[in-house]
Amino acid sequence: MSNASKLAGAFVGIVALVVLVAAVSPLLGASTGSEARTAANASTLDSATNLVDVPSENGTVTTDSDGESKVIVIDRAHANGFTREELQPLVQSLVEAGHEVRFHGSGSQQGRAPELNASLRGADAFVVVAPRQPYRAPEVRGVADFADRGGRVLLVAEPASTQVSGGLLGGLSAQRVSTELTALSSQFGMSVGTGYLYNMHDNANNFQHVYATPSGGTNLTDGVDRAVFQRVTPVAANNGTAETLLTATDRTHLSTTRSNEAYGVAARNGNATVIGDSTFLEPSYYRDADNEVLIGNVIEFLTGGDKQPKPEPEEPTTPNGGTGEFTPPSGETAP
Repeated sequence: MSNASKLAGAFVGIVALVVLVAAVSPLLGASTGSEARTAANASTLDSATNLVDVPSENGTVTTDSDGESKVIVIDRAHANGFTREELQPLVQSLVEAGHEVRFHGSGSQQGRAPELNASLRGADAFVVVAPRQPYRAPEVRGVADFADRGGRVLLVAEPASTQVSGGLLGGLSAQRVSTELTALSSQFGMSVGTGYLYNMHDNANNFQHVYATPSGGTNLTDGVDRAVFQRVTPVAANNGTAETLLTATDRTHLSTTRSNEAYGVAARNGNATVIGDSTFLEPSYYRDADNEVLIGNVIEFLTGGDKQPKPEPEEPTTPNGGTGEFTPPSGETAP
């Protein structure tokens, strides 16, 4: 055998020995269980040092089913951005508590079917989720009068989004879609934004999944330590009677301005409540953090009012005590 062949064989043998030792030595010197982890591995497996904050997903929506049965109307006549399946936790909880849920419009008639004010006459609460068509002036006045008489109103907003239409055979077009709630929310001294909130430091496993905590002690936030909103827009209380219910946690920014402020995401003024996101109602998210508690409180709000019937219009009066006969002044002759 040549010297070159001997050197090559020796090199292969050394490499094989090194690989074998590297493979076997951890097994020879390792203990079992958690003591076998290195310091670097232990930190990645320790939930206390994990940077991803995944909210708990447990609990059920509980409501008081001993009260009077109420009628809740949910609007679908203004191109509202939701499906019935997405509101299933809310609707099912209402029905199980003995209340009646009605949908106003089919979702495709877009404000042209049955008159909204007529639908509200037999209702105790009115729910509006992400309308994409504005409300007409008579509808706005009707909703405001409904709340003045004790009816409960829940307005749920969504951030503006871009909708792409078209297909392979035609050109694509993009349209910016915003929630049309300004006319309604302004009747109660509250407003909603258009951008979305995000938090890069304290979130529920996604920078747009924002945590919110109670701003004060109210029935709507009773038992809520923190809620999670997957895509929420700011809600502002703009007058002295409206109050902020939930505020996004520290270091939350707004997409349209990049500004870091204390952003409200829910507010109430008397019989009207505004919330800046609908995802907390959905089957995929309603059990995150304390969302199921918040939904239970929303149901208590919707069914806790005492709406008074609309006064009947007074009968028109006629001259001379309602006889319809004209009595001329003294000294004059009737025509």
